[in-house]
Amino acid sequence: MCVSRDFYDIGIGVSLHCLDALITSGFKKEERGTVSSFYSRMRFLGVALGPPVFAILQGFSHKTLFLTVTSISVGAALLALFFIKPPKPREDQNGLFEKLDW
Repeated sequence: MCVSRDFYDIGIGVSLHCLDALITSGFKKEERGTVSSFYSRMRFLGVALGPPVFAILQGFSHKTLFLTVTSISVGAALLALFFIKPPKPREDQNGLFEKLDW
């Protein structure tokens, strides 16, 4: 169990830097600081509020915890499905998106 937790921690550590780069690369240079600041703020807010909220939900029942997290996850997946669209090509990308097979 400890070994699997180590792999989980390594995966999180590696993916956070990639996620940072992925999020900030989608914005113009003038907006990157704002986006990076907002992303970091939300990430640490989740770390701070997650354990107490889950403890409260678990105090009701495991079923309440499961249904709440499942509902939020399904809602987030639906929002992403309907509102996240592939980016339109910009003039400064020299035809990069025409080369990608969407």
